Amino acid sequence: ASSDKAELVTDTLAVIASLAENAEGAVAILQTSSLPLITKTLQCSTSKAGKEYCISTLLSLCTNGGVEAVAVLAKDPSLMASLYANLTDGNSHSSKKARSLMKILHNFHETSTSELMASAVPHERSVHVW
Repeated sequence: ASSDKAELVTDTLAVIASLAENAEGAVAILQTSSLPLITKTLQCSTSKAGKEYCISTLLSLCTNGGVEAVAVLAKDPSLMASLYANLTDGNSHSSKKARSLMKILHNFHETSTSELMASAVPHERSVHVW
């Protein structure tokens, strides 16, 4: 019964990953507020296939769902640990997707930080003397 449940979860993740590959599917998934469930499944799953489907889904949601999806994922501190773990435990295809997702999240953090810094630093005013 336990293996049947694990297979059902893996099959469901495969369907969700497939849906996330296009913009309409990504938007539909994001509207269900399922990102926390997908990231939790990534952390808890013992199935390598299940983890790969989670990473694939998250990557597709970032690519097809826009900056809002990236912003939500960037706020989850446990996600990076799961992605790093997949680099060593996953297959090459899964690791490549994890690296791509990590790059997206790092770029988001860098952009957000630089925008925060720019808004916090007072702008110099030039004074013209005639």
